[in-house]
Amino acid sequence: MSKTTPIRQRNRLALAALVVGVMFITSVVLLKPKPHPQPPRAPATPLVSVIIAAPGDVPLTIDAQGSVEAKVSVDVVARVSGQVVAVAPQFAAGGQFSAAEPLVQIERADYEFAVVRAAAQLAKADEALALERGRARQAKREWRDLGDDIANALFLREPQLAAAVATRAAAEADLAKAKLDLDRTAIRLPFNGRIESISVNRGQFVSAGSRIASVFGGEVALLRLPLTLRQAELIDLPSGAAGEPLPTVAITLSGGFDARQWRGQLVRTEAALDRRSRMLIAAVEINTGDSEPLPVGAFVEATITGRSVSDALVLPLTAIYQGDQVLIVDDQNRIHYQPVIVLQNRADSVVVRGLQAGWRVVSSRLSLAIEGQRVALAESAP
Repeated sequence: MSKTTPIRQRNRLALAALVVGVMFITSVVLLKPKPHPQPPRAPATPLVSVIIAAPGDVPLTIDAQGSVEAKVSVDVVARVSGQVVAVAPQFAAGGQFSAAEPLVQIERADYEFAVVRAAAQLAKADEALALERGRARQAKREWRDLGDDIANALFLREPQLAAAVATRAAAEADLAKAKLDLDRTAIRLPFNGRIESISVNRGQFVSAGSRIASVFGGEVALLRLPLTLRQAELIDLPSGAAGEPLPTVAITLSGGFDARQWRGQLVRTEAALDRRSRMLIAAVEINTGDSEPLPVGAFVEATITGRSVSDALVLPLTAIYQGDQVLIVDDQNRIHYQPVIVLQNRADSVVVRGLQAGWRVVSSRLSLAIEGQRVALAESAP
C-alpha cells in the first residue's frame, strides 16, 4: 500500500466537510423568513389633570426676609454723681423692666443736704423780699408826705425791690434744681423694655454722664425688609398721609419646636436705596405688647399683603410652559398653547392673566406637549 493513501483520504474528508458547511449556510440564508411591514403603532394618549379657569380678584403677596431690630434702643447714663447703693433684681443682661420702675439707686445723702440748704436760701430770700417791699411802701408814703408828685426810682427803692425779687426767684430755682438732682439719684426709664447690657453694679462710684446700661424698648419691634423695585411696585407703599391704610405683614420665626408668628404693619420706606444691593428698605413695626416678645436680632420670614389684581388666577408652576404659556384643552380633548401674562412668580405657584372663564387648563406636567395632541382627562378642579 502506498504511503500517499492516508493523506488523500484526509483531503477528501476535509473537502466533503467544506462542501457540507457551504450547503448548510446557503440553505440558512435562502430559507430565512422575510420581514413583513407592520403599520405604525398609535402613540399612547397621555392622561392629564386640568383646572377650570375662573378669573377674579387675586391679592398679591410679597415674600421677604430680614432681621429684627429694636425700635427704641438707648444708652442709659447717670445724671448725677455718687456711689451706687442699690440695684433692682432685674438690672441684669436680659432683664425686663416696667416704665418708671427704679433700676439703679445712687446715694441720696449729699442731694438731701443740698435740698435743705436750697430751702434755707429760699426762706432767706423770702424774708429779704418781704423787708424790701415794706421799705418800698414806706418810701412811697414818705415821698407822698413831701407833696412832690415826681418820685425818684432810687428813693422809692425800686431797684432794691427788683433785686430782691430776682434773688428770691434764683433761690426758688436752686431749690427746684436740688430736688431734681435728688430725684435723679433713682434711675428709671419712661417705657417698658429689656436690658441688653449693664456697665455698673452695687458699690461702684459713677460720675454724671457715665454709661449705666444699654436697653431697648420691648413693646414695639422694628423689621427692615429689603425689597426689589419690582416687589415694591406690587405694594401700596405708605405715603405718610394721616389715616391711610397700611399694608399688613405676617412674620414667621422658624426654629425650635414650632413656628411662631406675629403681625405687623409696613409704616414707611427709607429715603434712599441701599448702596450695595440697590434695594428699597421697608420698615415694619411689630407691636409685641400683648404677645410673646420677638427676639431682637432674629432672622425672620415676612409675607407682605400687596395690591389686588383683577381678572387673574393662580396656577401651579407645573401648568406653565416656556415661561409664559399654558396648555388649553378644547372640546375634542386636544391641547393648544395659549400665551398668558405672568404677574407674579411664587414659590410653588404663579399669578397669571389672559385666560377666559371656563377654559380647561392642563395642570399636570407633560414631558412632550405637541400642538393638537389628544389627551385624556383625569380630573377637573376649579
